[in-house]
This record gives sequence, structure tokens and C-alpha cells, in this order.
Amino acid sequence: MKFLFSNYRRKEKETELKLPDAPNELIEIEVARSFVKNGDSPYDFEKTLHEIRRFKAAHSTVYSLDNTIGDENGSRTYADGLADDDQTPVIDALIEQEDALTGRQFLAAAQGHFMSIGKEREWNILVARRLTEEPPTLEELGEIHDVSKERIRQLENKAFDRLLQYASRYKLQQIAQQTSTPSQRTKVFVPA
Repeated sequence: MKFLFSNYRRKEKETELKLPDAPNELIEIEVARSFVKNGDSPYDFEKTLHEIRRFKAAHSTVYSLDNTIGDENGSRTYADGLADDDQTPVIDALIEQEDALTGRQFLAAAQGHFMSIGKEREWNILVARRLTEEPPTLEELGEIHDVSKERIRQLENKAFDRLLQYASRYKLQQIAQQTSTPSQRTKVFVPA
């Protein structure tokens, strides 16, 4: 059957070009002859024609959301698995809650990382400039930390780059934890 997957549509189109007004049955016969003649089919003509018809039937079935799942007497349809419009706000709220929790967990882990490497000032500047509703100006932060506004800008950019690097390592660690069983987990080496 492998010969059908890779060659059938091409041979069908070639045959349709040669015989533009031919019925589907004649095209199937011509394609089967072509397969057997060229040695593309491991079967004889009758078996090849039978396989072509099975292939076409399997790939031309139209599925409806109203089809029943399981036996004919089943009461469930494919459409039953779709979310109702009145459930969408609940689902959206749950997703938003989960995203917020994940975000808070990441920020707590990132803060711990910054503190562990002695970059508390960078963390404070990053939080003030990028994670507050009304961020202070570079000049205001410069007065607080007793440095120039240019130095605040440099520290902010450096902290942001450090946060992005940490985010990629954090994501890899999360993926490693989710995809392995406890016995398969290995310590992921992440350079600081």
C-alpha cells in the first residue's frame, strides 16, 4: 500500500490530463494499469485496483460533528466535546489564573536567582522600571541609588538581559521536570 500514498495523486492527475472527460472508474483502472505496467505495485492488476479503491474510500470520507461516537446507538456526538459558549468565560478565567500563578512562581524564582548572585540592586531597578504601573524615571532611580541616570539605564538593560537568560534556563528546567518521571530526572547543568 505504500506505493499508493506517495504516487497515487500524481498518477491520477496525469491520467485526468490525458483523459479529461473520463469517469472516476476509468481513471482508477488506468492508474492501476500504470502502477502494474511500471512495476510500482507489488500486486497484480486486480489487487492493485482493489487497493486503489480502498485508498480512495478511506481518504474521501467526510466526517460530521453530528456523527455519533462509538456504536450507532451512542448518544454522544463529536460536537459534544466542543466547549459551550457559556463555559468559555470560566475556562478563560482558569487559564488566566494558571498563567498568573506561573508568572508569580517565575518572578519569585528569578528574584531568588538575582539575590543569590548578589544583584539585588539590578533586581530592584528592573522591578521598578518594568514591573510597576507607573515606573519612576531614570533620574529618580539614580537619586535613590546614588548613580547617574545613564548608569541606571545600563543596569536596567543588564538586568533585563540577565532575566531573559534566566527565563530560558527556567523554562528548560520546567520542561525537564514535567517530561520525566522522578526516577529519570537528572540535574540539569545551567551555568549562572
